[in-house]
Amino acid sequence: WKEASTTVDERLCILGQRNETTPAALPETLDFHLSIGKKNIEDRVRELNTYLKTSIQAALPQVVFVSPRSTSMSAGITVFNIPGKQSSELFQKLYETQGIAGASTTGVRLSPHIYNTMEDMDKVVTALKSLVG
Repeated sequence: WKEASTTVDERLCILGQRNETTPAALPETLDFHLSIGKKNIEDRVRELNTYLKTSIQAALPQVVFVSPRSTSMSAGITVFNIPGKQSSELFQKLYETQGIAGASTTGVRLSPHIYNTMEDMDKVVTALKSLVG
């Protein structure tokens, strides 16, 4: 472990625990993103997040969004709280019971991206409804 290093990879390389797959995949990742185009990716991410926020609000009217609802003020992250529920417990249950990855920050943080579908967003909403009741 090298304390002076700035990245986890640099700190762990001394132990021989390098993440070889990340740099190996960079050319294909860049080609994939360039073939789609930045604007198309941005539009799709906004579409997914807008749909997710609208769907959560409709299914759980008590939800409180931390991230802006406006598409002009929002990007690829949806953060929300459910009154009476701990975000740390809720995001953990989403992962354990449904395989939905998120994080607990100032609420439950979800980050839909270009590889997600509207069906994925529906799965999140259904899972939240089952966990919140």
